[in-house]
Amino acid sequence: MCKVYVRKVPFEYLKKSVVCQQRQEEIDGCESEKVREQKLYVWLLLEEVLEEFLNKKISEVNFKKVGQKWVCDECYFSLTHCDNFVAVAVAKSRVGIDLERVNVSRFDERLASKVLTAIELKNYKSLPESERAEFLNKLWCQKEAIFKSSDKSVFSPQKLPAEGCVVKALLCEGEKYFLAVMSDEKIEVSIPNSQGYEILS
Repeated sequence: MCKVYVRKVPFEYLKKSVVCQQRQEEIDGCESEKVREQKLYVWLLLEEVLEEFLNKKISEVNFKKVGQKWVCDECYFSLTHCDNFVAVAVAKSRVGIDLERVNVSRFDERLASKVLTAIELKNYKSLPESERAEFLNKLWCQKEAIFKSSDKSVFSPQKLPAEGCVVKALLCEGEKYFLAVMSDEKIEVSIPNSQGYEILS
C-alpha cells in the first residue's frame, strides 16, 4: 500500500526541528523563509508518517542523501510542497509525488514545446485554448512524479511520457491543484477535513 498525506502549513507540531541533523542543516541553509518553512513542515510530516508506517521511532530510521535525493533504508518516500501545502508519499517500492497549482500564465505554449512529447504536444494543440494550460499543468505534475519515482538524476520531461500516474484534482480556497502519485502499489490518500481541500476527481 502506498500512503499519501497532504497537510496545510503551518500545522500543530510539538517539535520545531527535525530529527535528521543533516536535513535540519539543509533546511536552516535555505535563504528563502517560505522555502525554509515548506521544507521544515514537509519533513516533520514525513517523520510523523514514517513512525506510523514503519511502526518504529523516527530516531531509529537511517536517512541518507544519494545525489540530490533523500532516502532511507526501511522504505521509499517522496516529498512535495506547493504554496501553503506539503505532501508525502511512502511505500515499500519506488514512489514519486508532485503537487502543482493550476497556473495559466506559467503553463503556456512556450513551455509546452519544451516539456511535452510529440504526441502530447499534438494533443495539447488540438484542445481549445481555454483548456490548454490545465492540460499542460496536469501532464507536468505527472512527469514530476514519474521522475521522482525513478533512479534518474536528470529531469528530461520531453523524453518522459506522462503515463501510469494516479492524478487527483483538488480545490482549495478557490484555487485548483493537481496531485500526481506514481507507484506500483494501491494508493490511499489522506487529507484531513480541516485542511479545506475538496477532491474533485
